[in-house]
Amino acid sequence: MRRFITGSPEMIRRTEEIYRAVLGFYLDVIHDNLDKLPEWDRNSGTRALEKLTVRTEPRMNRKTGKPFGGNPNPPYPIDAVWPKFPAYLRRAIISKAIGMAKSWHSNYQRCRKKERIQDRNERRVAEGKKPILFDEHPPKYPAAGNVGITFYKGDFKNLSLKTNTIQLKVWDGSDWRFITVEVESTSHSRKLYLDDSWEMTVPTIYEKEGIFYLVTAFEKKSNVMKFADYYRSKNPKVLAVDLNLGRKNRAVAPWWGRTVRFTKSGTSA
Repeated sequence: MRRFITGSPEMIRRTEEIYRAVLGFYLDVIHDNLDKLPEWDRNSGTRALEKLTVRTEPRMNRKTGKPFGGNPNPPYPIDAVWPKFPAYLRRAIISKAIGMAKSWHSNYQRCRKKERIQDRNERRVAEGKKPILFDEHPPKYPAAGNVGITFYKGDFKNLSLKTNTIQLKVWDGSDWRFITVEVESTSHSRKLYLDDSWEMTVPTIYEKEGIFYLVTAFEKKSNVMKFADYYRSKNPKVLAVDLNLGRKNRAVAPWWGRTVRFTKSGTSA
């Protein structure tokens, strides 16, 4: 569902600028640690990037009186530029940065394979063979660009489908605080009849031609039967067929407690 934002656009614009600046900051941190990127997923990458950027004070052991833990000296302290930056918003940015960097890395590796094809082409031409055609440049490392602001659960609350308002944590010029943002339905969203049984997922704000939009996805639990349960309810003879052809087996199918193998010479259980 997409709706117009009718109130507090100036605070949202300031928040958008900071959001993109922090996103660029984390993209730079990832670029400095590209050798670790292939090992990261969103969870391990978030933990690793927070250890590289978030300053935390050590705690005191009550029995020994000695400090332990903490992260007092990260190599890229985010609070040196953006003090008291909201944790949930930071994690939303980190997740976005990891996704962008992962996508770039996959495309870059694919392009590196094509560079190897280019080396092969030189040998093919020297041997009088036709070259393998491709025309593609290596992708550039991503920049923050015109990305929208994604709010995690701790940075938004109280969305009302009846009053068309939502509370968002934004930068007011001196501090981070919740403000009530008014939204107005678009012609498309008016056709979506949602009741209180629908639950909203994380909202995102996009700016297009100077107009801010609040985009929210809604979901509702349903009692739809799983396909496997539905299939079994029809009492089938064969549950599945594996067409992974090998030297001996043409196909393998489980048949109610037995495994049936289809081979060149015939069928065996």
